[in-house]
Amino acid sequence: MIISQDTNEVVKFLQDLSGGNLRKPNDLEVFLEIGASFGQEILMNDFIFNGASIWYLSQALKKIKQGEEGFNKLEKELKENLIKFQSQINTFNSFSDNETSTRISNVYLQNTQGSYLNLIDMAHDLSELKYVQNTMKSKD
Repeated sequence: MIISQDTNEVVKFLQDLSGGNLRKPNDLEVFLEIGASFGQEILMNDFIFNGASIWYLSQALKKIKQGEEGFNKLEKELKENLIKFQSQINTFNSFSDNETSTRISNVYLQNTQGSYLNLIDMAHDLSELKYVQNTMKSKD
């Protein structure tokens, strides 16, 4: 998939703003490019919001122990959001070429610990993007 200069610049800006902390910048470019190229603004906004939610839920779960109050509720919500996240990725895949679709499926849509960790990494990057969106909105 060819990534436009605009998309490259957005991810470069985000990478700089995050102190070089993006975990999946190349895949973020792919999702942003698909969203922009195919007019999927609603999907993209939902994807960003859901990704940020997943990131915050995963971080909250790290801070409490299994069996503590709220753990099961957070874990359930995280699982539900991950299922929705994978569904959103499937939708992005429906717009991508075969090579990109296969790679994204192998990275994010397998029932493996590696795919789970990749989803969390993408959620991290989307939370960085959501932070920038919120910061820009608050300046208006």
